[in-house]
Amino acid sequence: ADLPEKWRVRRALYLAAAHFGARDFGAAEAALLEILPPENAAAQAQLHQLMDKARRIDRKNPKTARILSMALPGAGQFYAGDIKNGLNSLMLNALLAYWFVATAQGYSFFDASFTVMPWFFRYHAGGYKRTAAILEHQKDERLRRTFRSILSLVK
Repeated sequence: ADLPEKWRVRRALYLAAAHFGARDFGAAEAALLEILPPENAAAQAQLHQLMDKARRIDRKNPKTARILSMALPGAGQFYAGDIKNGLNSLMLNALLAYWFVATAQGYSFFDASFTVMPWFFRYHAGGYKRTAAILEHQKDERLRRTFRSILSLVK
């Protein structure tokens, strides 16, 4: 059906928003290209760059983040882009490891195991269990900012 220009643009914008939210970036880009005039090559190139950025953001894998955090506390948060929590996890676990070694040297391995290890495992496990949620939150926030930039472009 032939729609008036105003409704055609709205339809394309709503379709683009729905596809972007569903992370179908190819369909979102196609809908947005209907809005941009074909002679505006600069805007189309900028749209293409923003959509590529969205694809790169979406590529980060929560399983990778979790494995990195298991291997080195804080590494999954760094991978997710959450530097503050990554440093917190790294420093806290390093402090607990130091406390374990100091307790084992000053008293015994048995004493260190019963006093420090529960704390270490609690913070280490908490870090790698939360990493996937942190990554998803960071991805959502970055995609939201990217979509705002896209909206500014097609405005």
